[in-house]
Amino acid sequence: GMPAPVPTAQAAAPAAAPTAAPTAAPQATAPTAAADADPNGHMFVQAGAFSERGNAELLAHRLRESGLSDVRVADGRAGDQMLFRVRIGPVSSVDYFDWTMNRLTDLGIEDAYLATD
Repeated sequence: GMPAPVPTAQAAAPAAAPTAAPTAAPQATAPTAAADADPNGHMFVQAGAFSERGNAELLAHRLRESGLSDVRVADGRAGDQMLFRVRIGPVSSVDYFDWTMNRLTDLGIEDAYLATD
């Protein structure tokens, strides 16, 4: 009858993992809610800016592959040249921002910052 306590101990450990999952889930739905609530206060995480669209698209693809949604390439002028900015967002909460920045750090992107549109 001794082996019986072991499965209960093992069952208790995975129970910790599902509690972590729900915190991630609301973040997936939050950006649309924020977009509806505040159409002109958008903040984005800018992961990089490139003079070549191809390079920006490559980074955007890498970010999507890594599990980040809401990634887009925005083009704009910087002085006399075109810049293609890789942005994630809109940022709906501090948690979303922190999570996104952590993902970028994991990918080796250290110079991302919060940008307003």
